[in-house]
Amino acid sequence: MVATVATHDLSKVHAPLYYTAHAPKEMHIHPLGRGKEISAWELYGSLQHEAEAQRKQQKRNVAGLHRMM
Repeated sequence: MVATVATHDLSKVHAPLYYTAHAPKEMHIHPLGRGKEISAWELYGSLQHEAEAQRKQQKRNVAGLHRMM
């Protein structure tokens, strides 16, 4: 597992703050633990796929335990 922690010196942050939004297919990021920059849309799809695979694996593990008992 990879994580990041950030701190900010609030004395250097001045109002007003502006935020912009981009479409997920247009926004590119370099996620921690992944080799390359990808779009937010690709990251979202990849995370969904990984979560589904993990759910299936856990289901198989639990089903195997019930059969053994």
